[in-house]
Amino acid sequence: MSQSKKSPKTILIVSYRILDWLYFLIIPELKKRYKTSFIIIGSEKSKNNYSKLLDQKDQFILVDDEFENFISKGFGLTDIEEEQKAREIEKTYSINYMCDILQQDRALSSSFLQHSPNFIWSNNEVKKSEEMIRNVNGYVRFAEKLLKYNIETAFVWPVDLLSATLSNVLENKGIFITYPYNSKFKSYGFWADNAFQDSKQLEKSFKKTKFKNLINLKSIQPPETGWPDTRVMDKTYSIMSLSKNLFKIILFRVEFLVLDLIKLDFKKKKRVSFFSSLKFQLNKWSIYRFISKNSERNINKFQKPFLFYAIPLEPEFSVQARCKEFNDQKAIIKLLALNMPAGYEVIIKEHSDVGRRSKNFYLELLKFPNIRMAHPSIRGIDLVKQARAVASMAGTVSLEASIMGKRVVEFSLHSSFSFLNNVYTIKDISNIKSIIGKVMQNLDTKTKIGIRKDGSKLIQAIKNISFEARSTPLFYNDKTVISKKSLDRAIELFINNYHDYLKK
Repeated sequence: MSQSKKSPKTILIVSYRILDWLYFLIIPELKKRYKTSFIIIGSEKSKNNYSKLLDQKDQFILVDDEFENFISKGFGLTDIEEEQKAREIEKTYSINYMCDILQQDRALSSSFLQHSPNFIWSNNEVKKSEEMIRNVNGYVRFAEKLLKYNIETAFVWPVDLLSATLSNVLENKGIFITYPYNSKFKSYGFWADNAFQDSKQLEKSFKKTKFKNLINLKSIQPPETGWPDTRVMDKTYSIMSLSKNLFKIILFRVEFLVLDLIKLDFKKKKRVSFFSSLKFQLNKWSIYRFISKNSERNINKFQKPFLFYAIPLEPEFSVQARCKEFNDQKAIIKLLALNMPAGYEVIIKEHSDVGRRSKNFYLELLKFPNIRMAHPSIRGIDLVKQARAVASMAGTVSLEASIMGKRVVEFSLHSSFSFLNNVYTIKDISNIKSIIGKVMQNLDTKTKIGIRKDGSKLIQAIKNISFEARSTPLFYNDKTVISKKSLDRAIELFINNYHDYLKK
C-alpha cells in the first residue's frame, strides 16, 4: 500500500464494542506508518484493552461516574437558561436535539418510540425533558473542550447521547467523521463518509465502474447476520427455547448478585432490569405465536401483484439515524396501503428477531384489506424475487431489488442507494400516490435488464470501496482478526476517504 498520502495527525475514537476490534488492529499500523496520535473515549473495561496500544502522546478519557457528573450539570445554569442555551446550540451547529441526538440513544428513545414498547430498554425510567436537555448541553460543552486538541478525524458511530452529540458538533466544525459499517452485501465492510451516511461514496464508485455482465440471480444470498435463522424459527421461539433463555437470565442474575456480595459492592448498577429481561423473552415467544397465526407461510399464496415491505428492527441505527427525518413505520405502511392501486397488495414481514413490537401494531395494520403478512420464516430475498416492487427504510431489500430488476421506494434521506434510477425517495408524502403508481407498473424486459445492469454494477462498486470482514463483530460474529491484506485494504480505504473529505 502506498504511503504517499498523509494520515490525520490526531484521531478521536469513541469506543464501541462491535467496532473496537478493528480499531485495535488499525491503531498500531497508523502509529507505525503515519505517527498518528489518538484520543480515546471509553469505559474502564475498554481502557484496559486500549492502554496496551497507546503511548505518552495519546490520551484516554474515562467515562465514569465523575465524567457523567460533569455532563449532568450541563452549563451549570437554571433549567430555563439551559433550554435557552440548547436553542442557541441548535442554531450554532444546525442540529435538532430531539431528531439528531436524543433519538439516536436507544436506551432513551425506546421509551418514546411508539412501536417498540417491548424493546429490552423500554422499561427504563423516562427522563424529564429538562434533564435530557441538560445532559446534551453537557456533552456539547465536552465536545467544545475537545476542539483544543486539533482533532482532524473522529471514529464516532452516533448511537447514544455521547457519540451523537460529538459527531454532530465535530462534523459541523469541519472534522471528518467516519466509522466501519457493513455494506449489506456478503461480509464486506466500508468506512462511512459522514456521521449519518449517504450515497456519495458509493455513487462515485458506481460511476467509475464499467458494466461487465449480469449477476446470476440464483447466486444472490443475504448478507452475513447474527440474527435467528429463518429456517428454524419454530425451534428458536419454542417453549423449550423460552425455558432455556429464562433459566439463563435467572442464572446470570444470581451470579451478578453473588459477585456483588463477595465484593460487598451494593451500589446501583447500570444493568438491564431483571424483570424487563424476563418480560422481553416472554413477549418474544407470545408475539411469535401471534404472528404465526396471522401470517402466511406459503409464499405461493401471494398471487396478486404486491409491494414488499420488510419491517426492520427498532430502535436501530438504520431506522432512527439513517431515516431520522421520518421513521414511523406504522404510518409508512399505512401510507403505502392507502396509495396502492386497486387489486394490488402490500406484503409486510417482521424481522426474524421477533418480539419488540406489540400485537396492536400488527392488528391495526392487518385491518387494511390490502395488507397481508408473510411469516418471518420466509426469507426476505425470496419475497423480493416475487414482488412487483419493494419499499424500504434504508435496508438490504433495496440492493436485492436492484439486482433483480425491480423498482424501489425508500423513506430515507441517507440511503446508500438513492442515486440509482430505479430508486424513488419519498421526500414529500403528497407525492407518494404517483410514485407508488409508477413503481407498481409491470416493467418491460428492456427496463428490467437496465435495472439489473445497474444492480450488477452496484455490487462491483460496493466491492471497490470495501474490505473483507467475514465473521467479525461487524457482522454479529466474534472473530476479531482479519488477514493482513484485508487490514491493509481497510487502512487504504480510510486514508482515501479522508483525502476525499479534504477535497470538498
